[in-house]
Amino acid sequence: MRVPLVIGPVTIPEYAMLGLEQTYEPVEGAVLLRASDGSALKQTAWSKLRTVITGTGWIPDGLAGIDWSSPQLMRASAPRSVWSTSNVITLPAARRGDVGVRGFAIVDDRPVETSVSMAGDTATLGTVSGATSYYAMYWPEFLAYFAPPQQQIDVTGAAVRWRLAGEEA
Repeated sequence: MRVPLVIGPVTIPEYAMLGLEQTYEPVEGAVLLRASDGSALKQTAWSKLRTVITGTGWIPDGLAGIDWSSPQLMRASAPRSVWSTSNVITLPAARRGDVGVRGFAIVDDRPVETSVSMAGDTATLGTVSGATSYYAMYWPEFLAYFAPPQQQIDVTGAAVRWRLAGEEA
């Protein structure tokens, strides 16, 4: 299932993302403290996401006209998932509403797609006989500050490579 990537007002053209990779990395305001017995205690004040998107294609990405001094709404093309031993899973609110949530049951270490019904941020997956766990797959959507994209254009080979990195606002 190919989901379009949208940055601000721009839907990246299909021919600009024939090859597409997106990474997610947590960014947090956290510190690891030690108790008097040496045990670790993690204190977290906030947590956000950093994403790096790289694409290759035959045409440029179309992102040149965006105002990079303002946060842009990123509608991801790469999914994330939440795992649970229960078939009722709470998902982040920061997800695309134009793309449905997909549900999977793990049976004999293999994913088996199952139905999903949503109530707010709670996904209820259809129960599957023999399932040991479940996971819900969703596509993130959030405001992010991006650095202007890097582009590399191979004029003779008719190939364009681009990279965009940003952090959740």
